[in-house]
Amino acid sequence: MKIAYIVQVFPALSESFILSQITYLIDRGHTVEILSQNRTGETILHKSVVDFNLLSKTSFAYTLPRNKMLRRLKALALSAVQFLTSPRRTVRLLRACWHGGNRFDFSALFLGLRCLGKSFDILHAHFGPSGNSGLALKRIGIAPRLITTFHGYDIRMALAGNRNMYRDLFKGADRLLGCSRFTKDCLLELGADPSIVLEHPMGIDLERFPIRDYSVRPQRDELFILTVGRYVPDKGLEFGIEAFARVKKRFPLRKLRYEMVGYGSEEEKLRRLIQQLRLEDSAILVGPKDYAGVIERLYAADLFLLPSRVEALGTVLLEAQAAGLPIVSTDTGGLRFSVVPDRSAFLVPTADPDALAEALCRLIDNPQIWPGMARVGREHVEQLFDLRQLNRRLEDLCQEIISAP
Repeated sequence: MKIAYIVQVFPALSESFILSQITYLIDRGHTVEILSQNRTGETILHKSVVDFNLLSKTSFAYTLPRNKMLRRLKALALSAVQFLTSPRRTVRLLRACWHGGNRFDFSALFLGLRCLGKSFDILHAHFGPSGNSGLALKRIGIAPRLITTFHGYDIRMALAGNRNMYRDLFKGADRLLGCSRFTKDCLLELGADPSIVLEHPMGIDLERFPIRDYSVRPQRDELFILTVGRYVPDKGLEFGIEAFARVKKRFPLRKLRYEMVGYGSEEEKLRRLIQQLRLEDSAILVGPKDYAGVIERLYAADLFLLPSRVEALGTVLLEAQAAGLPIVSTDTGGLRFSVVPDRSAFLVPTADPDALAEALCRLIDNPQIWPGMARVGREHVEQLFDLRQLNRRLEDLCQEIISAP
């Protein structure tokens, strides 16, 4: 198969789940290219980006000017240049990006103009807006088939605003994949055809997560709580910090450490909160880490905390369970599908630092339940989120779609 992955940004540290699909298909002998609508400025790369030389397999869309007039002028200029070498596809692309009135999809145009000479068997778009761009590419014949995977923010955009933003995509895609039962249900609520909607979660490579041996405990006095997540409002890290401050008051003689691995726009705000609560010596914004670095911190930690406001699946919870960590998390979105409530994780209401703190204290007071929670969490991930099984299922789905009349 010749497959194109359409993504919002590349390379992205927070999207290892996409990399796992791409590298699996390459290992299986398929030809994979990446079509990215934006280039990140990230300097820390996942090892697989380097090992598979993925940047050489990536085409980046033309940069989209923020100014509306400059955007239109650039679109005209680029279209005119492409028209000289590929007139039919350029005209068809312009038509595919036009939705009437003032609704013109410049993102799809600026990606499509980079891809006019390409040809694939199937397009796989990750996130709804990339699916809209993929539909334009399908319409001009770059590939006859299109899959779109929805993750979370893309669904929330539609539910909170324009519920018709994926109307054409729902009609033109060959399959729509929801990363959790919750996401699948949201797609159906938005009007997607049930016959093309499937639940396909993001999995994890269990070979990278050895089973934690609870009979051997680290020789240290410090108790280490970990969060992994971008420093953005949706992740609710301020509630995690406030909860940690309450836990420290509950255990004034206990040495506690709280690390937050990630990056994002809220970093300075979170630093100010840490200073305000006088937690500089124990609440640490670690910054970004590659996948190996994240796994290392998971095995160094004692407990895992996810204080998110919203989550569709919470892939990091799968990783935490695979690493044998008892979990405290908010009860939001599809997280009840990601964990086994009250058995591998304690779930509490969102935006409630008191509830988060109480659940953490319950775990700290009862370390004898940790091995049992670890066992349940590991079994849950093995049964439902084994990356190799899920990737084989995805490969079979692509072959099925391509072979369909």
